[in-house]
Amino acid sequence: MYNVTYDRSKNRIKGVVSGFMKVDEVSKYNDELKKVIDQAKSNFTALFDISEFKPATQEVAKVLAEGKDYAVKKGLRKSALVATSAIVKMQSKRNFKDVGDSPEEYFASIEKAEEFLDS
Repeated sequence: MYNVTYDRSKNRIKGVVSGFMKVDEVSKYNDELKKVIDQAKSNFTALFDISEFKPATQEVAKVLAEGKDYAVKKGLRKSALVATSAIVKMQSKRNFKDVGDSPEEYFASIEKAEEFLDS
């Protein structure tokens, strides 16, 4: 399950990704993510709550990396991910390490993630 929105006042993409996702669902998510990213101005930030996300297959991880690559190409300045699972956090770091050059940090709460992005 997922939800992705754009906060125009902060020029920030916000998303929640949870559960175990299959390739077809992640493809739909990426389509929606791209539409939301296209609304953002360059130099935007992103906040994703992946605290309820289950470890992904390699195929799903590859499709998720395509979404981040699109964001970087469209002007992503930095991103924050809220992750409580050490496995999901480790997998996410591994999957996104070669995608773009935007700083990405992990947090235990949305509040701390927002503070990082607002600074």
